[in-house]
Amino acid sequence: DRKVEPVYRTPTIKRDCSIWVQEDLSWDEILSEIRKMGGSLLEDCALFDLYREKEARGRKSLGFTLTFRHPEKTLDDETANQARDKIIDHLGNKFKAEQRSK
Repeated sequence: DRKVEPVYRTPTIKRDCSIWVQEDLSWDEILSEIRKMGGSLLEDCALFDLYREKEARGRKSLGFTLTFRHPEKTLDDETANQARDKIIDHLGNKFKAEQRSK
């Protein structure tokens, strides 16, 4: 069976999301939560960075690239930023994640 993906005429817009989380959390657990919270505008999410500092003691930083797209119109920066911020807020509530830098 083949899966046919629609061809969109609208561009994607990407936002990075870097967060501090506890060392024992797996990145795929967080990725799964991002996909749940991303809604219909989140087309893709990929881990691009795993960073540990000696001074971080039990924490690590994970960086994700979030790809947003609306199937019918071009997204503006404000909409993409709001979608990213909603995801970061949710990760903060669920995993006590902290945004690495804004």
